[in-house]
Amino acid sequence: MKKVIVGLSGGVDSAVTATLLKKEGYEAIGVTLIQCDSSEIAANDAAKVADELHISHRIADVRDDFQNLIETPFKNAYLSGRTPNPCVACNRLVKFKTLLRLADEMDADFIATGHYAKIISDNGAYFVSKAKDAAKDQSYMLYQLSQKELSRAIFPLGNFTKSEVRNMAKTFGISVASKKDSEDICFIPSGDYISYITENQKNLPPIGNFVNESGNILGQHEGIYRYTVGQRKGLKIALGKPAYVKSINAAKNEVVLADDEDLYEEKIFAGELYFPHIPPVDGEEFSAVVKIRYHHKGTPAKIIKSDDTLEISFAEPVRAPARGQAAVLYDDKGKVLGGGYIL
Repeated sequence: MKKVIVGLSGGVDSAVTATLLKKEGYEAIGVTLIQCDSSEIAANDAAKVADELHISHRIADVRDDFQNLIETPFKNAYLSGRTPNPCVACNRLVKFKTLLRLADEMDADFIATGHYAKIISDNGAYFVSKAKDAAKDQSYMLYQLSQKELSRAIFPLGNFTKSEVRNMAKTFGISVASKKDSEDICFIPSGDYISYITENQKNLPPIGNFVNESGNILGQHEGIYRYTVGQRKGLKIALGKPAYVKSINAAKNEVVLADDEDLYEEKIFAGELYFPHIPPVDGEEFSAVVKIRYHHKGTPAKIIKSDDTLEISFAEPVRAPARGQAAVLYDDKGKVLGGGYIL
């Protein structure tokens, strides 16, 4: 019997994942990661699910790693005018790394999570691919996983829609079948990242100037960490017309405002590259569909890699690409080719 470590979060997706694997004949072991204080509440639901499924369950406290590798860089990104995506980093640096370590310690063959994504094998290499449910697809968040992790990972929900998973949970009699999905950042349950930063950061950036693209002062902002590219609401400035954040200049402590039509970019650059298999050859142009944020549908582009930087030229301009967000590359069948952080 094959043994699998299941990341059991206490939600419906991971509960159905564990149930499906058990029904397929795997020996499933539930593992709940305590990443932050709010995780302790979810751990109680996870323990209840494990008990219902008659599988063993253990807790892994990863709060120190999570704070150092995810929370602190999250704050630093906003403080330096970038817009982070902590889930991308967490999957690589904390979640899958920990699950794989525990799998090795317990002689387990595989690791599994409730992510909506697929894993495909192509010429002996492993890749993440888009899930059946386009609205829930999480392949974007998983683009940094390595061959070591992908070769042992299982995503049972990749071939199901969310409604199908909910129905299965009810059919299986899982206690969390109707539990609400968690939509916010796990360590900021309220979703108010500004309050989180102000409460957890001693030296906050000072007030500075709103400026237009010509550098003319329009008013004062309340600290660059409060803004992100594309933002309209909460600017607290009246210009007689809608204004949007075009860019953030941390060196000058300025927030640049512009009209909506000025937010569109035909070309971006990305660094800190991750490719699950063989990276592109420097100087050779290739095509891909590029997502510049999680909820972006993706836009066809021509890409050239030079050293550790991608030059991405879009077929159609993309709206409000933000420094710090991931640019993730897909082929025309939904396979993740790799990606990097927007510069």
